[in-house]
Amino acid sequence: VHFSAQTPDNSANVRNVITGAAPPWQTDNYRGRPDFGGLKPGLGLMFDLGSEQNVKAVTIKTPTPGFNVEIRTAPSATPTAAQTSTVATGTVDQPSTTLTVENPQGSRYVMVWLTSLPSTGNGSYQVQIGQVTMAR
Repeated sequence: VHFSAQTPDNSANVRNVITGAAPPWQTDNYRGRPDFGGLKPGLGLMFDLGSEQNVKAVTIKTPTPGFNVEIRTAPSATPTAAQTSTVATGTVDQPSTTLTVENPQGSRYVMVWLTSLPSTGNGSYQVQIGQVTMAR
C-alpha cells in the first residue's frame, strides 16, 4: 500500500513476510534520503486477518534493522491514508523487534507502515523484511 502518485515498490517475495520463507521481501532502492528519497510518505504492507481481531503486538523480523514503522488499522484492504488509524509506532532496531499495541482496536486489516529506511551504504536506502507476525 502506498499513498503517493509514485509507482508501487516491487511485490516479489511479499508473501514470504507471512511464512518467513527466504528470500525476504524488500523495498525498491532509494537514493539520497531515508524517507524514500523524498518521493513518498511511506510504504505499507497490508495484512487481511480474515475477521476482526484485537492485535496486541506485532513482531517484525529483518536482516536490515534501523528503520521506523507505524502499525495502522484500516477499514479495508485499500484505504486512503486518512482512513487508517495509527495504533503503535517504533523503530525496528534489532533483527527481531516487537511493537506493543497499547490499546488494541478490533480490525480485520492491519498495516505495517514503513516511514524510513536503513542505509545500505553509498547514499542508498532499502529495507528487507523476512517475517511479520501478530499476537492477539
